[in-house]
Amino acid sequence: MRSCATILPAAFWAVLVAFSPAVERARAADWTVIQLTNNSYNDEGPEVSGANVVWYGSDGDDYEIFLYDRVSTKQLTNNDYNDFQPQVSGENVAWYGGSEDYEVFRYDGVDTHQLTDNGYNEIQVQISGSNVVWAGWDGHDYEIFVHDGAETTQITDDAYNHLIPQVSGSNVVWAGYDGHDQEIFGYDGVETTRITDNDYHDDVPRVSGTSVTWCARVGSIWDVFGYDGVETTRITNRPYDDFCPDVAGSRLAWHGADALGGTDSEIFLYDGVETVQITDDEYNDGFVDLSECLLTWQSFDGHDWEIAIYDGVSVTQLTHTDYNHEKPEVSGSTVVWYGWDGNDWEIFMALPDVLDGDANLDGVVNGGDYTIWADNYGQAGGWLQGDFNADGFVDGGDYTLWADNYGSTGLTAGGAGMTPASVPEPGVLATLAVGATAVLLRRSKE
Repeated sequence: MRSCATILPAAFWAVLVAFSPAVERARAADWTVIQLTNNSYNDEGPEVSGANVVWYGSDGDDYEIFLYDRVSTKQLTNNDYNDFQPQVSGENVAWYGGSEDYEVFRYDGVDTHQLTDNGYNEIQVQISGSNVVWAGWDGHDYEIFVHDGAETTQITDDAYNHLIPQVSGSNVVWAGYDGHDQEIFGYDGVETTRITDNDYHDDVPRVSGTSVTWCARVGSIWDVFGYDGVETTRITNRPYDDFCPDVAGSRLAWHGADALGGTDSEIFLYDGVETVQITDDEYNDGFVDLSECLLTWQSFDGHDWEIAIYDGVSVTQLTHTDYNHEKPEVSGSTVVWYGWDGNDWEIFMALPDVLDGDANLDGVVNGGDYTIWADNYGQAGGWLQGDFNADGFVDGGDYTLWADNYGSTGLTAGGAGMTPASVPEPGVLATLAVGATAVLLRRSKE
């Protein structure tokens, strides 16, 4: 598997694409799509940070919070009310939930802590490290709050709504009404800065370190703006709308109307110097998310929504189904989203260069993966159950892939780095082969 370091730096992206008539579209040969949930209830809203994926899913009665850490799935909540919109940063997870009103909760990798307890709703929770931010009702309007792992600070306190908080480290941004229109504000852990002060509507801020982006309605057109901690730059200035940007370092990405009369939306990337149009087709592309490694979005194919990525060289479509796959999120080179399976919404994850046979995604094909295959032999399943050839069934064909790669090592699914290849003892593989034969024979008689 590859880490972020193996992907071309941002400065090379625009140069490479500028000399190509169009960004190359590749197939997903080097990517493995893994279905994390498979039940009869809706699972939605996945977020990812490193090796950890969170989402909210129905248990038949209400929505609960779930965490997958590349080893197992843990249900973080189990109560009689709805828990929604979890966010994850490392081992820290935050969400809001409640029966009479919505309160904020944080899971620190061991225990769950209730951060608020009042008679008002708290919404739009975000997390970065141990810093949790949210918009909370104060009886009159929504204000912005931050909890730093020890105590809660109310950042805003006026007669207007402040919403859509985002956090990166100790830096918080949000959109707030000033009595005339909506502006963008920032807080660095000490003081609040008004980033915009104009006569138009500024909305949907995002932050990465000291870099901030947002879109603003200038006249009748939406444009993208960036702020580097010192000054504001108008990134787009076209006669077509550009919406909902995301930011990772000095790079921005967004979806905007194409230049052919604005008939559909395309994906654009700004590398800190110039803008490159990543997609150019007749269908809508949108809902971008950006990491230091990848750009991802959902792309309409004329029938349904599919998931696509851009790695700085080419565009790869990760999904090819007859159902919708939506709202991708990316951390490093791990992409997650939720998709319809014909019955309900499930959670999916895509990883680059996973070794065939590595069922537990630990970066090595060994006896542990064999045990997973054997335990699920003869049953329907996915990668995590031992279905390595993606035919939806765990059988002898999957064993062959495992055996062909036994002893192989590579990057772990969490991107931890290369592990020196170990040569398996011939006797070990022979013993497991005998066991596999026994499994095949036993199941064939059942």
